[in-house]
Amino acid sequence: MGQTSSKTSRLCRNFTYLTYWGFTATNLYFFIAMLQNIVGRVYGDVAHSWKFTHFIFPDVMCIELMISSVFWLVFFPYMMQNNRQLKEIDIAQAIGAHLIPLLMLLAELANNTVCFWNFKRAATTMIAMGGYLIVNIAYTLGKETNSLRG
Repeated sequence: MGQTSSKTSRLCRNFTYLTYWGFTATNLYFFIAMLQNIVGRVYGDVAHSWKFTHFIFPDVMCIELMISSVFWLVFFPYMMQNNRQLKEIDIAQAIGAHLIPLLMLLAELANNTVCFWNFKRAATTMIAMGGYLIVNIAYTLGKETNSLRG
Protein backbone atom coordinates (compact mmCIF):
# COMPACT_ATOMS: atom_id res chain seq x y z
CA MET A 1 0.00 0.00 0.00
CA GLY A 2 2.82 2.39 0.85
CA GLN A 3 4.51 1.72 -2.48
CA THR A 4 1.40 2.58 -4.47
CA SER A 5 0.77 5.86 -2.68
CA SER A 6 4.46 6.74 -2.94
CA LYS A 7 4.49 6.02 -6.69
CA THR A 8 1.29 7.99 -7.17
CA SER A 9 2.68 10.91 -5.18
CA ARG A 10 5.89 10.95 -7.24
CA LEU A 11 3.93 10.71 -10.49
CA CYS A 12 1.73 13.63 -9.39
CA ARG A 13 4.84 15.70 -8.61
CA ASN A 14 6.21 15.03 -12.10
CA PHE A 15 2.88 15.91 -13.66
CA THR A 16 2.93 19.12 -11.62
CA TYR A 17 6.22 19.95 -13.34
CA LEU A 18 4.58 19.38 -16.74
CA THR A 19 1.67 21.60 -15.67
CA TYR A 20 4.06 24.43 -14.76
CA TRP A 21 5.81 23.96 -18.09
CA GLY A 22 2.50 24.21 -19.95
CA PHE A 23 1.40 27.22 -17.91
CA THR A 24 4.71 28.94 -18.66
CA ALA A 25 4.47 28.13 -22.38
CA THR A 26 0.91 29.49 -22.53
CA ASN A 27 1.86 32.71 -20.73
CA LEU A 28 4.93 33.09 -22.93
CA TYR A 29 2.78 32.69 -26.04
CA PHE A 30 0.31 35.36 -24.90
CA PHE A 31 3.14 37.70 -23.85
CA ILE A 32 4.81 37.38 -27.26
CA ALA A 33 1.46 37.79 -29.03
CA MET A 34 0.75 40.92 -26.97
CA LEU A 35 4.16 42.40 -27.79
CA GLN A 36 3.72 41.53 -31.46
CA ASN A 37 0.33 43.24 -31.44
CA ILE A 38 1.65 46.40 -29.77
CA VAL A 39 4.78 46.64 -31.93
CA GLY A 40 2.75 45.85 -35.05
CA ARG A 41 0.33 48.69 -34.33
CA VAL A 42 3.09 51.21 -33.64
CA TYR A 43 5.67 50.33 -36.29
CA GLY A 44 3.78 48.11 -38.67
CA ASP A 45 4.63 44.48 -39.11
CA VAL A 46 8.06 45.10 -40.60
CA ALA A 47 9.63 41.93 -39.18
CA HIS A 48 6.66 39.66 -39.90
CA SER A 49 6.64 38.79 -36.19
CA TRP A 50 3.20 37.21 -36.52
CA LYS A 51 4.93 34.21 -38.09
CA PHE A 52 6.63 33.37 -34.81
CA THR A 53 3.38 33.41 -32.84
CA HIS A 54 1.70 31.32 -35.54
CA PHE A 55 4.63 28.90 -35.37
CA ILE A 56 4.55 28.34 -31.60
CA PHE A 57 0.76 28.35 -31.17
CA PRO A 58 0.19 24.70 -32.26
CA ASP A 59 2.87 23.49 -29.87
CA VAL A 60 1.43 25.42 -26.94
CA MET A 61 -2.10 24.27 -27.83
CA CYS A 62 -1.00 20.62 -28.00
CA ILE A 63 0.80 20.91 -24.68
CA GLU A 64 -2.31 22.33 -23.01
CA LEU A 65 -4.59 19.75 -24.67
CA MET A 66 -2.39 16.97 -23.33
CA ILE A 67 -2.12 18.46 -19.83
CA SER A 68 -5.84 19.18 -19.52
CA SER A 69 -6.87 15.81 -20.91
CA VAL A 70 -4.59 13.82 -18.62
CA PHE A 71 -5.52 15.86 -15.57
CA TRP A 72 -9.30 15.78 -16.01
CA LEU A 73 -9.49 12.19 -17.28
CA VAL A 74 -6.89 10.56 -15.01
CA PHE A 75 -5.76 12.61 -12.03
CA PHE A 76 -8.93 14.45 -11.05
CA PRO A 77 -11.12 11.31 -10.85
CA TYR A 78 -8.36 9.67 -8.79
CA MET A 79 -8.25 12.69 -6.49
CA MET A 80 -12.02 12.65 -6.09
CA GLN A 81 -12.02 8.92 -5.33
CA ASN A 82 -9.16 8.97 -2.82
CA ASN A 83 -9.60 12.37 -1.22
CA ARG A 84 -13.30 12.92 -0.71
CA GLN A 85 -12.71 16.13 1.23
CA LEU A 86 -11.34 18.25 -1.59
CA LYS A 87 -11.76 21.86 -0.66
CA GLU A 88 -13.20 24.50 -2.94
CA ILE A 89 -9.74 26.06 -3.18
CA ASP A 90 -8.33 22.79 -4.55
CA ILE A 91 -11.00 22.66 -7.25
CA ALA A 92 -10.51 26.37 -8.04
CA GLN A 93 -6.75 25.82 -8.40
CA ALA A 94 -7.36 22.79 -10.62
CA ILE A 95 -9.65 24.82 -12.86
CA GLY A 96 -7.16 27.70 -12.94
CA ALA A 97 -4.22 25.48 -13.84
CA HIS A 98 -5.87 22.84 -16.03
CA LEU A 99 -8.83 24.48 -17.70
CA ILE A 100 -8.41 28.27 -17.97
CA PRO A 101 -5.19 28.15 -20.08
CA LEU A 102 -6.86 25.75 -22.52
CA LEU A 103 -9.99 27.92 -22.70
CA MET A 104 -7.85 30.99 -23.36
CA LEU A 105 -6.06 29.21 -26.21
CA LEU A 106 -9.36 27.99 -27.65
CA ALA A 107 -10.65 31.58 -27.56
CA GLU A 108 -7.46 32.69 -29.32
CA LEU A 109 -8.02 29.99 -31.93
CA ALA A 110 -11.65 31.05 -32.46
CA ASN A 111 -11.03 34.81 -32.61
CA ASN A 112 -7.79 35.08 -34.55
CA THR A 113 -6.27 33.78 -37.74
CA VAL A 114 -3.90 31.42 -35.96
CA CYS A 115 -3.56 28.22 -37.97
CA PHE A 116 -3.79 25.13 -35.81
CA TRP A 117 -5.31 22.60 -38.12
CA ASN A 118 -2.09 21.62 -39.87
CA PHE A 119 -2.61 17.95 -39.09
CA LYS A 120 0.98 16.85 -39.72
CA ARG A 121 2.36 19.45 -37.33
CA ALA A 122 -0.29 18.87 -34.66
CA ALA A 123 0.07 15.10 -34.91
CA THR A 124 3.85 15.35 -34.59
CA THR A 125 3.56 17.57 -31.53
CA MET A 126 0.93 15.31 -29.91
CA ILE A 127 3.10 12.24 -30.54
CA ALA A 128 6.10 14.03 -29.02
CA MET A 129 4.06 15.07 -25.97
CA GLY A 130 2.62 11.56 -25.60
CA GLY A 131 6.13 10.14 -25.82
CA TYR A 132 7.30 12.63 -23.21
CA LEU A 133 4.51 11.57 -20.87
CA ILE A 134 5.28 7.87 -21.37
CA VAL A 135 9.01 8.38 -20.75
CA ASN A 136 8.24 10.57 -17.73
CA ILE A 137 5.91 7.94 -16.25
CA ALA A 138 8.38 5.11 -16.93
CA TYR A 139 11.25 7.08 -15.40
CA THR A 140 9.19 8.06 -12.37
CA LEU A 141 7.95 4.55 -11.68
CA GLY A 142 11.37 3.01 -12.43
CA LYS A 143 13.18 5.44 -10.16
CA GLU A 144 10.65 4.80 -7.41
CA THR A 145 11.08 1.02 -7.76
CA ASN A 146 14.89 1.32 -7.66
CA SER A 147 14.82 3.59 -4.61
CA LEU A 148 12.60 1.07 -2.78
CA ARG A 149 15.08 -1.75 -3.49
CA GLY A 150 18.18 0.08 -2.35
